Amino acid sequence: MEKSDRNVNLVAWTGGIIIVFVILITLIFRLNLVGILIMGWLLTFFYAVFAFIMLRESREIIKEVQKPIYVDRPVEKPVYIEKPIDRPVYVDKPVYVEKKVYVDRPVEKPVYIEKKRRKLNIPKYAFLASTETRTYHTRNCRLGKLIKRKYKLSSNTKRTFIRKRFKACKICIKKQKRV
Repeated sequence: MEKSDRNVNLVAWTGGIIIVFVILITLIFRLNLVGILIMGWLLTFFYAVFAFIMLRESREIIKEVQKPIYVDRPVEKPVYIEKPIDRPVYVDKPVYVEKKVYVDRPVEKPVYIEKKRRKLNIPKYAFLASTETRTYHTRNCRLGKLIKRKYKLSSNTKRTFIRKRFKACKICIKKQKRV
């Protein structure tokens, strides 16, 4: 027998004993109506306090989380269900469990926040050259951007490439001389 069941039985038996006690005192002392009412009010008050203290421990609040249900059609209102209970539970108001219904995406995607990165100190050279074709270009030349990394040389002056006997690009460097 659980503690809450014992408390309920104790409160019920105490109520019965009080009723018999009131009847016996009324008959033995031959109380009038006012005396019976005063004794009844006092005993009712003490019985209510006793019952409240004993039954307060036996109250249980039911909270249950339901798994989401997936359906093909959208649902406008939340669905409420009543959950059957094996044994009597004393609660203040009825408890309803809400089913959550998802239609498109039931799981929210996690939001990733990028950390601030340090700015890399990469030098920008004015001229690029290819060891494969032996030509040099300006940094903005479309042909200079096509040079593979393993064949690429960089410098800030034309003289380094002229000393190494590289040819000037016909598109970017020789056009600058004509204009």
